[in-house]
Amino acid sequence: MLAQLSIVEKIVGQTQRQAFSLRLASERISARDVVAKHVRDEVDRLNDLARRRHVEHDRVASFLVGDHSHELERKLNKPNRKGPKALDPTKEIEAALDAIESRRVIVLFDDFEVEDFDADLTVTDQSKITFLRLVPLVGG
Repeated sequence: MLAQLSIVEKIVGQTQRQAFSLRLASERISARDVVAKHVRDEVDRLNDLARRRHVEHDRVASFLVGDHSHELERKLNKPNRKGPKALDPTKEIEAALDAIESRRVIVLFDDFEVEDFDADLTVTDQSKITFLRLVPLVGG
């Protein structure tokens, strides 16, 4: 049975929220698999967009994709004249999982923190997964 999961991304201290919808083949899925599917879908979408429009990946929709890149480094490096380099889904998934495991991103499922990323979650029509990105305190 197909299930649909709402995904919300929020950065602590900011009101802007990004919402996505993820189609699932089953109503039971682990948080790790949700992250992998969400990141893979975003990487596929961004790579397709870059191929069609010949644009760099500066306008990443999900902060889980490209979370490991640094603004200053991108500004200092010259743009690639051959066109944008395709994002590698495997590397992006690893980077997203690393952000979660290092607690830079907290995962909430139906407003409860997910502690076991390999345990099955039961998705209903109202289910929502939230990726809450933490930011370091200035001067602290």
